[in-house]
Amino acid sequence: MTTARWCARNPSQQTEAHKLIEHLMILTNEQVAELCERRRVPAIYRVHEQPDPARIERLVDQLASLDVPTPPVPKNLMPAVAGELAGEISRTVAKEAARRGHGRDAYTSLVLRSLKPAYYGERNLGHAGLGSPAYAHFTSPIRRYPDPRHPPGSAVCGRGGRGGAGSRARPRDRLAQL
Repeated sequence: MTTARWCARNPSQQTEAHKLIEHLMILTNEQVAELCERRRVPAIYRVHEQPDPARIERLVDQLASLDVPTPPVPKNLMPAVAGELAGEISRTVAKEAARRGHGRDAYTSLVLRSLKPAYYGERNLGHAGLGSPAYAHFTSPIRRYPDPRHPPGSAVCGRGGRGGAGSRARPRDRLAQL
């Protein structure tokens, strides 16, 4: 019988370096997804569909009841506009939490619960949570290194894709060809 061990969460402060790395990883994942789509290379996308407009309307009502400023909700809210509104709300609640000095986790939880869950799929349907038209997890989900076994990694590194298994092109040369 195995006993599970739970570790205390030790939150660390996110530095500018952390933010830069996160930004670059997101950008990389977007660029690789767009490249795969252009080249018709099979890929696994991280899909986060547009939110249900009724859930975003409810989110606005909940935040308003907490005296959190919210943007106006247009009549006949459509999913794409609901996605844009969710992004604006997310930025607004982050600023409000910083201003108040509390509430960040609670506000973020409300926003996240109003969105559809993200999933992996073979069809690119965009990533509404990031406001991105294409997103693939080319960089490892554990955020340590890119996975060269992933189809985009194979194409970029000369293992499969256009270069074929025997391609001798250096990764830097392959990137220049893209």
